[in-house]
Amino acid sequence: MPDRGAAEKTRAAGDFCGIRFRRESSARQSVNAVLPKNNTDARQMPLACGRFAVIIRAPRQTRRSRWLRSRHPIYNCIATNMPHGSAEGQSPKQWLLGKTQALLGISRLRAQLTQEHGESLAAQGDARQLQAAANETLARLALKLDTCAAAVEQWKAGNEAAEAAPSPPSPADLERLRAIEGQGLFIFGCARSGTTILMDSLNRSPEVFLLAEPDISFHEHETDFVTYHNAKHVGYANRRMKGNYLPPPILPENGPLDALLRLARDYRHVGEKTAIGPGDYPADWQQMYLDFHAKYFLRGRHIFILRRPVESIWSMTKLFPTWPLARLFRAWLQTTSLVLEAYHLFPHSRVVFFEDLADVMIHRLGQWLETSIPTVPGTFGDNYVRSAVLGNDVPAPLRPFGGLCRAMTGLYRDLRESFSHEEYVYRGSASEWAYFDARWREVAAMLSRLAAGEGEEERQLAA
Repeated sequence: MPDRGAAEKTRAAGDFCGIRFRRESSARQSVNAVLPKNNTDARQMPLACGRFAVIIRAPRQTRRSRWLRSRHPIYNCIATNMPHGSAEGQSPKQWLLGKTQALLGISRLRAQLTQEHGESLAAQGDARQLQAAANETLARLALKLDTCAAAVEQWKAGNEAAEAAPSPPSPADLERLRAIEGQGLFIFGCARSGTTILMDSLNRSPEVFLLAEPDISFHEHETDFVTYHNAKHVGYANRRMKGNYLPPPILPENGPLDALLRLARDYRHVGEKTAIGPGDYPADWQQMYLDFHAKYFLRGRHIFILRRPVESIWSMTKLFPTWPLARLFRAWLQTTSLVLEAYHLFPHSRVVFFEDLADVMIHRLGQWLETSIPTVPGTFGDNYVRSAVLGNDVPAPLRPFGGLCRAMTGLYRDLRESFSHEEYVYRGSASEWAYFDARWREVAAMLSRLAAGEGEEERQLAA
């Protein structure tokens, strides 16, 4: 029988670090993770190690942890306070292995070996064979403990990320979000397509506040959103003006939705403009954009702006000279693909074109928004266009993709002819669903064609 004092010391040490030992049935010899059917009542998870199970207990319940458990069921099973080494400098695995070995004792170890290696080995009592078998068993136990420690570290990493994320909106905030859903105003387009000049024109209204490219849908969980947004534009050396600068709150806020709720108290329309370039966006950024706006601003106002692909991409080569050309083409195509989907999804959508930017467009958009937007003479004009292309010309830097340029230009002209230049809605002869489905498939084919040659271009640039 093991020393009772040693067992008590081991349990005391386990309690100190959030670990408890419990006897298990002899049939339970492998690592098990038993989750109760009702996760909300789960308090511990047994991990079988030989004939004992390590119970890793969850920490005290708090208001925050209760919410985390609803989002992360594994929280019911693993605590964060694993030991970080003893006074002798042992690792957590060495510490736990030593305590477990002492607790098992030679008699229990012999019984376990009898079950695993047969009665003959135990009857012989050969010390060397017994030691070898014991080492093998303890090696398997160490592997099980490594598995346990890896699960703890994985959970800790996920929990730290969840703790850093904003808390879910309270019921009162949800009601306010539903109330301001119609106040949402968002501009979306490819980089170098007129998103900035359109945002600046709408921001002249005292009833409109649009933020410049905070990419809220990709940073929904940015807790200190005001600091993040303002620091981003300081890094770009942008002036602190409406759109680039977000006034800080009097009381702490919890993410971008809180900031929009605050702005909605003072402005009739609040939102952002998003310009997609060749940067490293999340792999599923299109889905993230649609999910965020469909969840919070389905009935908001959405303005999508398109520009001739050759002009937009040529302009991007000047702003992003180090990026491969294929990435610039992909940005335009992916943006257009999302416009084709989002126009159907959001009931209050408008599609405008760069060539039509003028005071009369701003006036019509103001009528649609039911707000007065002052205009400044000379805001629009050919003297502000630095990358204009005449006819079907393709600038020299884009000629390696000449065939794709012509196909994309044909798609753009088709889109421009199918939308009203007064109401900015679809007015084509084909049914809306059939037309947009066909154009979306065209874009998908171009993206596949581009992907086939994208790797070769990058290899040539690297060489």
